[in-house]
Amino acid sequence: MLLCCMAVWCGGGDVVWCSGTDYYLAKALEIRRTHQGPDHVDVEVLLTKRGNLYHREGKFEQALPLFQSALAIVTKTDTSLASMDRSGKAKTSDAMDSKSRERAAMIRTSIAGILKELGRYSESLPLYEQSLRDKVALYKGYKHYQVAISMSNFAELYLRMQQPEKAIIFYEDARKVMEVTRGLNHPEVATVLINLAGCHVQLKQYVTLTRHSLSPPCLLVFSNHSLLVFDMVVCEKQSHCTIAP
Repeated sequence: MLLCCMAVWCGGGDVVWCSGTDYYLAKALEIRRTHQGPDHVDVEVLLTKRGNLYHREGKFEQALPLFQSALAIVTKTDTSLASMDRSGKAKTSDAMDSKSRERAAMIRTSIAGILKELGRYSESLPLYEQSLRDKVALYKGYKHYQVAISMSNFAELYLRMQQPEKAIIFYEDARKVMEVTRGLNHPEVATVLINLAGCHVQLKQYVTLTRHSLSPPCLLVFSNHSLLVFDMVVCEKQSHCTIAP
């Protein structure tokens, strides 16, 4: 397989080697900035795309300023540069505000996730909080899948901060929302259950998971950091199984 790399000149005269994908995104970003202005919504979209690329590659230090620049554009009060939809009709201010809030919430979540990976937990926490508030306002309540994602992000951050008690609260809330929005049998509900079991292991408590409506029926239990799967056909006479970590 041929690996395509490009050399790009930076302002200080340095040469930076990057993937072909990033090279084209960088060139497109340069053109957009020149012809549409530095605060145009298309510039924000390209900044976010480059940020996502670096994030996927684990280049968190490079992704962070891109997302921060994108967020600065979205949160500007002047939206005149993006006041037309694809058909050329003017968008209402409410529609623009809603779209901007959604983009801002997603970008804040990305920034918070990067700061979490960099171990900058105190900076990550307020961004997750703001993102959750934005999503609750945007989706008019807590019963939305994206709100559950924010709750899970909170829980993971608290686990990183060695606070499993708080993580359990957010994972429980995320589970309830996901069961309503995704269904009891959804794999992501099972993921939250596994994370909840892991929290109890970290607390060195007994792990108890009551029978859950999964297909095929089973119990997911952590023991000594290993995942055990109990077939409910075998355990059908038991309402629950309890083991010590």
